[in-house]
Amino acid sequence: MRRLVILLVSVIISISTFSQDTISYIKDEVILKTETGDISGTFYKPDLNSFPVALVIAGSGPTDRDGNALILGLKTDAYKMLAEHLAKNGIGCISYDKRGILKSYKSGPKEADLRFEHYINDVKEWVRFIKTEVNSTASYVIGHSEGAVIGLIAAQDIELNGYISLAGPGRPAATVLKEQLDGKMDIATLTEAYNIIESLEKGETVEDVSPALQVMFRKSVQPYLISWFKYDPSEEIKKLEMPVLIIQGKKDIQVYLTDAMFLSEAKPDAKLVLIDEMDHVLKDADKINPMKNYGDGSIPLNSVLKTEILNFIKK
Repeated sequence: MRRLVILLVSVIISISTFSQDTISYIKDEVILKTETGDISGTFYKPDLNSFPVALVIAGSGPTDRDGNALILGLKTDAYKMLAEHLAKNGIGCISYDKRGILKSYKSGPKEADLRFEHYINDVKEWVRFIKTEVNSTASYVIGHSEGAVIGLIAAQDIELNGYISLAGPGRPAATVLKEQLDGKMDIATLTEAYNIIESLEKGETVEDVSPALQVMFRKSVQPYLISWFKYDPSEEIKKLEMPVLIIQGKKDIQVYLTDAMFLSEAKPDAKLVLIDEMDHVLKDADKINPMKNYGDGSIPLNSVLKTEILNFIKK
């Protein structure tokens, strides 16, 4: 079992701008020790004797603990805002850079050795840390986009008080990827992409990949895709025995209402919340420029989202 170590580098957060009924909090740097290196996170710790704690899992790609991927022009601060909101309302929160990302860069194995299960196991270890090292009264997992699938699988093997899916896919990644590629390339390239995806779904790597598809299906990333494609979220969510909250924005251009419905139908006792104006980065969609929220970290989170998550955990 991996050893867990918390590195306390406390930064006191000013409460001068908070309302009188707002709880102050501290930000601690937390470190998860693994065989391949340290995974770094931030612990938003309310100034209380005890409190519930939620773990926030980032979405796909190089998205960091705050909800940003500056290399891609993504600047949302969505996870940071969510963690601050929870902490100011008496709920602890840990968000972290997934292995291979920013401060967790050195913990990432070689691309050819990375598997979806690495991320799943990391979630389990973080939850164990919450249970053993933090004075928490309850533990929750909040996953966003791909992070919702990671959290969903991890939640099956750990004791939690609740699981929250934010814009979580309800279908296998291979199905969603095909849908996203449709109409984005010429017929010959699209046919090749479909054939590659279908081979990977069978657990078979593909030797010959055209230059146009190298970035997406290069040989070194294929083992990871195979490990990811095998999970069907609408089947996996049936295995959860804790309370479940499914939140989906109707203005999301990456994960669709259909996905939320698949999850809800598979888990009828889950609470389903559909938010009219919310987009994929958990904010009110801009009516003129749907991509505006992806690059402006000053835009606040959707208010319904904040209320629903808070109520779910406090209930």
